[in-house]
Amino acid sequence: MRPKSGSLDRLDEVAPLKQAAQDGDDRPAQGSFVCREAVLSRHERIAGYEFSLERRLHSRFMDERDTVRRIYDDLLIGSLASFEVDRLLGHRLAFIDVSPSILLNPRLARLPAKNTVLMLVVPPAVQIDPVQLRVQIDGLQERGFQVGWRWQLDPATTAVALEACDFVQVLTSAFDGLQLSDFTAQGRSHPRTGREPLKFIASDIATADDFQLCYRAGFDYFQGPFVTSRENWHPPKSDIDRAKVILILNRLRSGAQTSELAKALRCDPVLTYKMLRYINSPAMGLRKQITEIEQALVLLGQDKLYRWLSLLLYDVKGAGYAEHALFEQALVRARLMEQLALRSGLASPLADQLFLTGLFSLLDKMLGLPTEQILAKVAVTNTVRDALLHARGPFFPYLQLGVACEAGAPEEIAGFAARCGLEPGGVNHELICALTWANEIGELSR
Repeated sequence: MRPKSGSLDRLDEVAPLKQAAQDGDDRPAQGSFVCREAVLSRHERIAGYEFSLERRLHSRFMDERDTVRRIYDDLLIGSLASFEVDRLLGHRLAFIDVSPSILLNPRLARLPAKNTVLMLVVPPAVQIDPVQLRVQIDGLQERGFQVGWRWQLDPATTAVALEACDFVQVLTSAFDGLQLSDFTAQGRSHPRTGREPLKFIASDIATADDFQLCYRAGFDYFQGPFVTSRENWHPPKSDIDRAKVILILNRLRSGAQTSELAKALRCDPVLTYKMLRYINSPAMGLRKQITEIEQALVLLGQDKLYRWLSLLLYDVKGAGYAEHALFEQALVRARLMEQLALRSGLASPLADQLFLTGLFSLLDKMLGLPTEQILAKVAVTNTVRDALLHARGPFFPYLQLGVACEAGAPEEIAGFAARCGLEPGGVNHELICALTWANEIGELSR
């Protein structure tokens, strides 16, 4: 197949990737950045993430010829393999777009097969042999991976995918509601001798209405901008008394004694239960079970107590996908900003303040109130207040960097990282670590 127009320019642009792949370097090449996009289950919880290199590289090389795609695949897999992927994922899935030739990649063995879904993507202009495709799918499944297929209008490869793959992904914006329902119904009726039922992923979902349409059409997983758009947002109900949480936060900042804090907690059985569950969780690593409130407060210390109570402001009753996604976004942003502060040489107390800056930066979305009104009720330092309300001060560049990481904007990431005295590669590493931490700690605050 002849290279498309512009392929030579793209090969020049991907030269750093190619050199890193040849060197066996598992770190992202200079300027590249691992991005993630949430994938929801029918329970409206985050079931996994689709991982890719930065959007600029992803969009340019997804439709390229196989030699270029192999370089992209190699660097993406190497980047993921350089992290503790098992901890990063937990029980969740990693969806990774790759070319069918991925079976030949030696780095594949470094990914956790049971949690990895290799989504096979073939450019529309490329013809693929259905027999060879089946061999590749079987080979990946024999190694323990789950295999997905990006829907194409090729009857031969579609038949193979419906019969042999574990997932089929559909670009929903290309179909109407009736077509989507027919697609899932026909796909589930396709013969799959001795195999688990096929699972369908609806991608590129733009709005909450589109999500409901795909949900009714029978899709199993959902992906797209709708997850974080928070259109028609209404403050969700909580199991806890947020006014009581804010009161205790203010008492902490004013230097209240442990006995006074314990008295305030005892008046709220839900808070007491959640705190004791938190202090006795495996993540705390205590050998003896704690049953007394004052003992729990002493072990936590004021800084950790303030942090834990701040997380409770995100506690939601009957949470749906929007609340779950927002809570995890806040956790990741807060942890990322804290770790970047430590990496740049700031003292631990300042890093803790940056954690709160990241966490409080999304409270307006959760509570449905302006940030200024929220900060009028809860005690924070002037440095935190300046970053959140006035877009200024020493903490603001870290907040900008955290937001840029969520957007996967490499130029902005590089610029804000430089303002914080950081290298983009270090930012990338801390982002993955923050995601790992958020996966592990999220349930403990509920």
